[in-house]
Amino acid sequence: MPDSYDNIVCENCPYHPQGKLFCGIEGLPLNAELNGSRILLVLQSPGIVEWHERRPLANLENGAGRRFTESLGRIGLCRNNFDITNAIQCYQGKGLNKRDKRPSIVARRCCSVWLEQTINGTQYDRILVFGTVAKASIADLHLPENIQIIYLAHPSGGLANESLDAALRPA
Repeated sequence: MPDSYDNIVCENCPYHPQGKLFCGIEGLPLNAELNGSRILLVLQSPGIVEWHERRPLANLENGAGRRFTESLGRIGLCRNNFDITNAIQCYQGKGLNKRDKRPSIVARRCCSVWLEQTINGTQYDRILVFGTVAKASIADLHLPENIQIIYLAHPSGGLANESLDAALRPA
């Protein structure tokens, strides 16, 4: 994982013009949460809580963060058993429907630099990829062939508890 973000990559991103996100929230892209695991969780993008907390899956009140916390409790693990990152590293704001906006393809391509460096900088045995945006991001990368990649629905979009629990259990 890079120690700092390359301004050239971020300058091309629609969420980071002149160092300020278009939705009016300032900040640097999130870094991956690296816990020394051989399993990486790749989610879509940070929500507003994750953006303010500066770490992925920080929202424990609802959404993916709550679902993961509950699942980890059911299988007797904690978040420190995993490395966690997002395909998109910046919060993209809310849409007219009051839900987080779907990340743009341009942002996904810009962030793919950081995602690829994160994955290739560690020897992962397994990568769990959640949602279509994360799946598209992973598909664009040049990754070692020996990594098992498992694609799952987004935790907030139809992933059954049983499927989430099974995916998170050590192989």
